[in-house]
Amino acid sequence: MVVLVGILTVFGLGISVADGTPATKGGEGSERSVTVSVRDTPGGRAINESLIGVDHVVAGSGPALEAIQTRWARTDVSFEITTGSGPAYDCATGIWNPGYLDSQVALDQEAGATPELIVDYTPPCLATDPPSGVNPNYTPPDIGPDQAKWQALVYQMALHEITAEGVRIFEIWNEPNLGFWTGGLSGYLTLYRDTAQSLEEAAATAGVSIEVGGPALAEFSGLDPGWIKSLASYVVANDLPLDFVSWHLYADNPGAGPSDAFPAGRCAATPAPGLPCWYNPRLNVADYRFQIEKVKKTLAAFPTLHPALWIDEWNIDAGEDARIDGP
Repeated sequence: MVVLVGILTVFGLGISVADGTPATKGGEGSERSVTVSVRDTPGGRAINESLIGVDHVVAGSGPALEAIQTRWARTDVSFEITTGSGPAYDCATGIWNPGYLDSQVALDQEAGATPELIVDYTPPCLATDPPSGVNPNYTPPDIGPDQAKWQALVYQMALHEITAEGVRIFEIWNEPNLGFWTGGLSGYLTLYRDTAQSLEEAAATAGVSIEVGGPALAEFSGLDPGWIKSLASYVVANDLPLDFVSWHLYADNPGAGPSDAFPAGRCAATPAPGLPCWYNPRLNVADYRFQIEKVKKTLAAFPTLHPALWIDEWNIDAGEDARIDGP
């Protein structure tokens, strides 16, 4: 048992002091000091302190992230990106330029974090017949003759990042059940196979072990276990790696704070008395436990699989604070 003793200055508050007697409420502006004991009663399992992470480290945030002991940094590979030096992937030559991704991994490492690379998105030249009005970067990159090109691209990227940058964790795509993927579940399973095989081939060439997983699902008012069940069944049938199963949970979904209403600052739901306008009455931290239990139950049907469970995007209602979407 640890007893912490400190001095608390009371400004007209009713509290219990060490001897159990209440502090009397003082008059206007009055104050007095009391000694307070806090008992740290042991119980429960130790907390895993390696859970703090961030999506997309930005320049200048490294020292702050390191200060709070950020352990993980989730980072897009962004095969589709074009920088001042041109497209990252040259379709004519099949050569991929690692400059942009290396700069992002450097930010991760500056923050003292382990990079988790999201293998995405589709280079324009590998976008086959994108639907009208849909971002071609979200279309399947491994259709027909492009399958070999995609696998060669993934292998090239992974071998470089493994050997030059020390990366060991790869997540296949981001939120394929949302607007970031047009290939549906069946197309994602094929993509997972093609990508995972290339990642493992690169790891074998480098002589290291890596972690491969997905599907980085978005959730809509309750996680759909269908994608996870299908992926688990598929990797077992095709002898593919599944070192972690990942999904996303924003505990204020469905939103009921001012960021979900117009004009800004208007409450979409009436908060309980005494609570600020931005408070979301539907916010429930227990959603995390419920979803973890749902995923565990789904995976229990596949006893040969032992993936870690990763919620690698999460947030709560921060009201009008612009930092809700920043590191």
